[in-house]
Amino acid sequence: MKQFIFVYFVLFLSFYCFSADPLPRHWHEAKGFGTNTKGGLAGEVYKVTNLNSGGKGSLRDAVSKGNRLIVFEIGGVIKGGIGVPDNTTIAGQTAPFPGITCIGGLGVGGSNKVVSHISFQYTGRGDACSIKGSNNVLDHCAVYWGKDETITFEGGNGITLYKTICAEGLQFTGHGDGEHSKGIFMKTPRRASLIGCMVVNNALRNPRVDWGYCFIANHLVYNHGPGWDHQGPKVKDDKGLGLKECPHCFTKVITGYQGTVSVVGSISVSGPESRPRGKYLGDGHNTTLTGY
Repeated sequence: MKQFIFVYFVLFLSFYCFSADPLPRHWHEAKGFGTNTKGGLAGEVYKVTNLNSGGKGSLRDAVSKGNRLIVFEIGGVIKGGIGVPDNTTIAGQTAPFPGITCIGGLGVGGSNKVVSHISFQYTGRGDACSIKGSNNVLDHCAVYWGKDETITFEGGNGITLYKTICAEGLQFTGHGDGEHSKGIFMKTPRRASLIGCMVVNNALRNPRVDWGYCFIANHLVYNHGPGWDHQGPKVKDDKGLGLKECPHCFTKVITGYQGTVSVVGSISVSGPESRPRGKYLGDGHNTTLTGY
């Protein structure tokens, strides 16, 4: 894992330094959808003082109710995922070295939530991160190892991922569709944005935009595809010819289903799992993806 994190850091630093349009310094400056939220800044300050999976002073207790600004007096690994209540800010940047890693998923529903500077390494069966509701922001987070999607937007309006890593959607882990290394699935959000993000080592959905409007800026996709997404026979394993020879597997970076996408200052970079890449925007779902 340490070598993967180092590679991602180098990729992000290179992209940041050489981008023609420098990234804003803070997610408020990014002007993404929902970034006018105050989160839990007006609420009670709750201090996380231990790495326990529950009980007083734990992160799980901190998110047991809303209207809180959650800060950390300890850094390290916390076992278990979390759900975030309304009007909450989780300020992972306040943790001392080595920061906060949650071994579990993240659920963000409702409204006015900000989750910052936390890594989520998923060990469950479905989406590593599910985002719903309105005016919700993931800032400087890292989400790994989804077995369905790694990050899913399910409805909602005004959602932004800012300088966030979505990585290593797992490929053959018993999903009913067979091959299922999938990055970000924007499943009917009204308005959403990805700003300064990295989507790394996911075969497909980097992102996939179904319905609604998505703004993508200063976005880096590395080592995408090929993969299967509801066209042709299912791909059950990587034996035989392998995915690179699969005639019906996708090679597109961004796909969608009746969605609208604006892309600014973004790039895709082929990696060892990529075959010659397709066009940056593509329609893989029997209807029209409108791109600008």
